[in-house]
Amino acid sequence: MIPIHTKKQLLDAFLDALKDINEALKISYIEVLSKNGEVIQQRSSLKFSGDFTEIPSKDVLSRAGRWTRGDTLFRDLSFGADNSHYCRIYPLETNGHMYGFCIFQKRSPFQGEMETLLSFIVKSLHLLDASIPVEECENRREDLNRIRGIQAALFPKMEHIDNYDTAAIYLPVEQMSGNFIDAFFIDPSMYQVAVCDITGYDATSSFIGASLRTLIRSLPGNRKTPSGLIEAILTRLSNVLSTIKTKLNFTVFQLNTNTNRLQISSYGSLNTIYYTSSKNGIIHLNRTDIGNELSRKMGLRDISLALDPGDTVLYYSRGVINASTDNKSRFYDESMLAAQFLREINATPMEISHSIIESLYTFAGYHPLDDDITLFCLTRST
Repeated sequence: MIPIHTKKQLLDAFLDALKDINEALKISYIEVLSKNGEVIQQRSSLKFSGDFTEIPSKDVLSRAGRWTRGDTLFRDLSFGADNSHYCRIYPLETNGHMYGFCIFQKRSPFQGEMETLLSFIVKSLHLLDASIPVEECENRREDLNRIRGIQAALFPKMEHIDNYDTAAIYLPVEQMSGNFIDAFFIDPSMYQVAVCDITGYDATSSFIGASLRTLIRSLPGNRKTPSGLIEAILTRLSNVLSTIKTKLNFTVFQLNTNTNRLQISSYGSLNTIYYTSSKNGIIHLNRTDIGNELSRKMGLRDISLALDPGDTVLYYSRGVINASTDNKSRFYDESMLAAQFLREINATPMEISHSIIESLYTFAGYHPLDDDITLFCLTRST
């Protein structure tokens, strides 16, 4: 890996990383421009398709017309005799000052479902662009709040599952984060929950989180085992992950509602507690042989659980066990979490989750926490 020394190199690396999620975007060409008065200069560009001939930026901007102060909406254009060449232009603007443009070009029209992810990419570019200091951008709360709003829109509502009760809680500590929960049926009898827990609260972690979620939704057939899905995603994102220093934990749950079998795998620590009603006891899955291998990233395997009525599974992010007293002398460790979990084991997943949050904040003296908190709880009710 070549070290990144300049913001220009960082911008180039960011565009190159988009290759790993371009199967969903289907972008053929992207270009980032700076604007100083009437002078337009290219900051960076990348062609995703070798046989694609891009429209020169000066022609695209000429067709787009003039932009006025505060004009932040994108504009769509089409070129060619049969309108088979499509462009979308986003202005890069801060504090009412337009300092550049981001231009996407592709062979097919821009669909509405792409808008959220494209907007996220543009906001991330805004923080990375060498035209303005990265440090200054990171402190611009308005821009970060916009990104946080885009990220919040990506968090799902838990769907109803016959014979099961579920709950999820996410408490962010910063405006920008790559952490997320994504949950949906991948077929009528298979419910999938994916949780990303990544260190850092910056554009890099946010981009990785958005990339992971995009791939979860877009991979053909959505791999039918958790380990298969994780392996496919890691293959696509290998170039991105090799350039970052942040720590990534990525956990996938797949519940077969016909057989009541839950399969789990993780890239990194498997922070999950399993309560078995038949034995009236708990198992820390990260302490099992497979869980230990997954935590050490020695390979990808699946843990399979046959869920009986009353069985409950609790996932917790590293932020839960990293919570500490104000002087950092004690931490809310797994033993405290397990004890609180067992005290409320006959309650609903939402009540269990809320009791853990209350216990955690009481322990921490209600001072601000250092890391995002994510909980996912699932109980087989009948």
